[in-house]
Amino acid sequence: MVGFLWLKLIYLKCFQKIIQVGRRANIFKKQAEGIARWQSENGLWHQLIDKNDSYLETSASAMFVFGLARGVNRGWIDQDFSYVADIGWDGVLENIDEEGNVKNICVGTGIMPALSFYINVRLNQIFQWVKDQF
Repeated sequence: MVGFLWLKLIYLKCFQKIIQVGRRANIFKKQAEGIARWQSENGLWHQLIDKNDSYLETSASAMFVFGLARGVNRGWIDQDFSYVADIGWDGVLENIDEEGNVKNICVGTGIMPALSFYINVRLNQIFQWVKDQF
C-alpha cells in the first residue's frame, strides 16, 4: 500500500496544474471516493485497505490525509472530503507522542506472494519522526 501512496503523492505534485481537466480529475475523484469508503472509525486505514482484520497503519493514513486535503484545498474534489481528511488527521495525531515519535508504522515490503505476508509483517511500534526531512 505504501508504494501506491508514494505514486499518489508524485501524481499530486507532478500534475497539480492540469489535474482539473479531463480524465485525470475523474481518476482522482474516483480514488478519493474509494479511499473514503475504507476509512476506519478512528480515522486511520488498514494496512490492507479492504481487509478489516489487518492492522491500522499510521504512515499510509497520513499520506491519504495529505492527498485528500490537497484535493479539497485545490478544488479537485468536493468539499465533503474535508471531513474524511479531518477524521484521518485526528487518527494520525493519536499515534504521535509529545516527542514526535510515530507509532504503528509498517516496515517496507516488496510484492509478496500472498496477503498473509502483509497481515503478518511486523509493525515498528515507534518510529522517530524526522520533521526536517519534510
